[in-house]
Amino acid sequence: MIYNHKFARFQLKNVIPAIKTYKAYPVVDTGIVYFCGSQGSGKTTSLCAYLQVLCDLYGKDNIKVYSELPLLSWFDGSQIDYYPFSVDLLVNQAFEEHKLNIICLDEISVLFNSLESAKLPITIPNSLCQLRKQKILILATCQVYSRVSKQFREQATLTILCSKKWIFQHNLVYDMATEGFTENLDFGSAKPIVNYVFIPHEEYNMFDTAYKITRKKVRK
Repeated sequence: MIYNHKFARFQLKNVIPAIKTYKAYPVVDTGIVYFCGSQGSGKTTSLCAYLQVLCDLYGKDNIKVYSELPLLSWFDGSQIDYYPFSVDLLVNQAFEEHKLNIICLDEISVLFNSLESAKLPITIPNSLCQLRKQKILILATCQVYSRVSKQFREQATLTILCSKKWIFQHNLVYDMATEGFTENLDFGSAKPIVNYVFIPHEEYNMFDTAYKITRKKVRK
């Protein structure tokens, strides 16, 4: 687990002194990172900021991005190279062996709902168990964590609770493996390992906000 201080440096220079107590968040490269919160809480913005940090750490040439959310550009304005995500891709494990494969899923509960966990083809749980070996990281947003399919919750690495306070994006980070919250997460009793603040700017331009998430049939 890597602790990235990109936002921490930004805080100390630009944000009120009280924010100095906030820490940078940990960056992982395997498993599933969830960005949770109500509508308008900055989930997708936070996902894009997290993706940008990964790109800075690993370099564009060392990652391959798959997304069902249209990603528009990087911070420098260049076009992003990404590939459309499909469930068949996850089932068949058709990923790059020598790159970090990042899958971006907006509103993952629309695609994989907890009410239908028992109906998922066995090939999907089998694929999820191989995320580390296949060098796959899934970044996903959801409004309610418990609505996500059980098989996907079991592979959670981090859950980031997102909220907006004026112009600031304020997020709390929970270590799912350490706390044993892989299946369920009670934000009231769980203790975050890190909280961080940043001011979104270019992140707003990285994705198509008008795009509608649709559900596709899963092949067995």
